[in-house]
Amino acid sequence: MKHSSWLKRKPGVANTIVAVYFRIAGDELVWFGRYNDTHEQITINQAVYRLMREQNPLSYEVIIAHSISAATIHKLRHLPQTTGWRYFPNAHHSKPCACDHCSGGEMKSRRLRERARKKDA
Repeated sequence: MKHSSWLKRKPGVANTIVAVYFRIAGDELVWFGRYNDTHEQITINQAVYRLMREQNPLSYEVIIAHSISAATIHKLRHLPQTTGWRYFPNAHHSKPCACDHCSGGEMKSRRLRERARKKDA
């Protein structure tokens, strides 16, 4: 699963992040966990409780496995477009992957792959 920042850079995908406020029942089952990690199915009340008690809540996500009806939506809000991270939390503390899969099609990816190959040689 790719996160919204990755989707923003792909052609044909909306390029503005907005917040959608909606209400669901507290006993609704959701998938909860860190991005790119195993998720567990718990109630939304449990997910909120655990997220609020977390020391570092970055990269947690809550996945609702069904569509949200228009009747439950009560607010839309434009967000600052600097919300979130570009690749993953703490990406500034690691070097980008230069493999064809990770950097294929990205802006300046050829330069990144060439630099990585020079360092390996």
